[in-house]
Amino acid sequence: MCGAAAAALGLRVLAVEDVNAEPVLAELRALAPRLMVVVSFGQFIRKATREIAPLGAVNLHYSLLPRWRGAAPVQRAILAGDGTTGASVQRVTAKLDAGAVIAAHEIAIDPRDDTPSLRLRLTGVGAPLLVDVVTRLLAGDAVHDHVQDESLVTLAPSIDRAEGDIDFAAEDAATIDRRIRALEPWPRCRARLVRRGGEPVDVFVRAAIAFPAAPDAAPGDVVSAGPEGIEVAARAGVLRITRLQRAGGKDMDVRAFLNGVPVAVGDRFERPSSAN
Repeated sequence: MCGAAAAALGLRVLAVEDVNAEPVLAELRALAPRLMVVVSFGQFIRKATREIAPLGAVNLHYSLLPRWRGAAPVQRAILAGDGTTGASVQRVTAKLDAGAVIAAHEIAIDPRDDTPSLRLRLTGVGAPLLVDVVTRLLAGDAVHDHVQDESLVTLAPSIDRAEGDIDFAAEDAATIDRRIRALEPWPRCRARLVRRGGEPVDVFVRAAIAFPAAPDAAPGDVVSAGPEGIEVAARAGVLRITRLQRAGGKDMDVRAFLNGVPVAVGDRFERPSSAN
């Protein structure tokens, strides 16, 4: 998508497997950049590469560094139940996301944010923040580098597919709700619906709402099922599932799902036994 947008603007696009390879460095030297800008770039940029640009390289990162250094800062912030996050523009150094922060913009995390909605809002504040920093650096204006406090570092490792497995006995409803929102649209959260009157069904739980109820039911048991949602007991509280998707099927609201897959009180949602 970014490559297509760049091409539409008449910008040259280099798609490379290794940005540090000598043929790529030769092309970069020929371009003679003054500054390099990195956004969601998955490769390590070596010192020799960064130093091709006299002003070095800056990175737009979606967290308030030093919190959530790493590949999945948006997902990790939602999973942790953080109330705020933000966008940071920082210097690219040898250590991942450890460079000094030049500018940052804090935003609140909405209680119903999922990864796509939060990333969209972070892009809304991050893009102009990055443009402002780049403009100042290229103009030679003074910028103040804020060295990160290493004692406050938290890591945001890449999401593992197994993190999408829902275990109602292991987590409370609020935690499962955050997990569902954080792991949209990948890898999504999975569970196995075990029905007393039919075959088990592997599903993705695409949306849900947590309630602090205390039902007299075992974790995973369905306590009610209707067009407003399928309510499932968790270790603590109840999760009302409002959107589901059968493995290999389409995402649908609970009313449509129940038309094809009847669910009754006493049926169960269990941890999936295998990857879908």
